[in-house]
Amino acid sequence: MKEFLDSVDTVHLNLGKLNLSTVGRSFVLSYGDRQLMTYFPSSPKSINEFYGCYELAYGNCVLSGLGMGLLPTMLLEKREVEQVTVYEKNHEVIRLNKLLGLSDKINVIHKDIHDVRSVKCDTLLLDHYEHEPDDEIVESVASISSNNDAELVWFWRLENILVKEGDLLCSKKVKNAYDFFKESSRIANLPNVSGEEITQFCFMFHSYDKTEIK
Repeated sequence: MKEFLDSVDTVHLNLGKLNLSTVGRSFVLSYGDRQLMTYFPSSPKSINEFYGCYELAYGNCVLSGLGMGLLPTMLLEKREVEQVTVYEKNHEVIRLNKLLGLSDKINVIHKDIHDVRSVKCDTLLLDHYEHEPDDEIVESVASISSNNDAELVWFWRLENILVKEGDLLCSKKVKNAYDFFKESSRIANLPNVSGEEITQFCFMFHSYDKTEIK
């Protein structure tokens, strides 16, 4: 879908309750009155939020939430990634992505990730969250990771839990925050990362200026 959106100025598509439309300089995907995600072609932020997911992904990757197909499409281009499977509970989201050119190399399964059990993979990337409270997301990730068998687990919004937008980035503090979260959460198989790595993930997620890092 990214290739299609990058090639047009405006769009207005409906599939049942699903709507993809242009709002200002962005494309907004919504379901009924609930906004699912926003893509800004002229800004790196929409892609930068997936930086951590992309850098950590390897081997057989399982994702939750298809959205506009941005992350799974990116992962196909990574040499270390062998297979990409996405669980998506909304059939209209799947139909829209396939209509707009989602690669056949991406295996899309119409199922809620919360109902998935005993799936074995190298990388589990959870990206189906919208506006839920942080503690609710963390509990959800812990539950999904315990129900399946992944060598590495990461989820969208972890960077925002560690560092809120506008905070000054300090590598030591970010690393300490991540280590504390890793030890205190019930999420299995969060990766071991260096202070430089986790700070870079947060830097990219928030699209910081380099002057905001210490």
